[in-house]
Amino acid sequence: MVYKRVVITGMGVISPIASGTDEFWKLLLAGTSGVRPVQSFDSTDYAAHIGGEVLGFDPTLHVKKLRPDSIGRASQLAIGASRMALSAPNLPPPRASLLALRVLDLPQCGERPEQLLAGAVLHDKAGV
Repeated sequence: MVYKRVVITGMGVISPIASGTDEFWKLLLAGTSGVRPVQSFDSTDYAAHIGGEVLGFDPTLHVKKLRPDSIGRASQLAIGASRMALSAPNLPPPRASLLALRVLDLPQCGERPEQLLAGAVLHDKAGV
């Protein structure tokens, strides 16, 4: 078996629990749940009325050169989390022509994979 080395140079978290690694980790260790009654839409016609929503996220603070409404919510969140990761202390600016970004739970994000990938790659190409 061949093992590849991985270096984590920064982390960014935008979640239903909290945004930012320090606050997220503190609340996660405290057992805080991000599941609560749905607030972003009227769930009356649905069987479930609770969910893990990211509340209070302003994409205009993270998406810089595109109109935030021109990309999907999952791409906005991915860009926000990756900007947080890139702003980690002691992290030099990226030099590669493309920014590689791993997004967890891709099938559950509600966007087609090519939309999410396009949003993630835009960091370096368009300075999103």
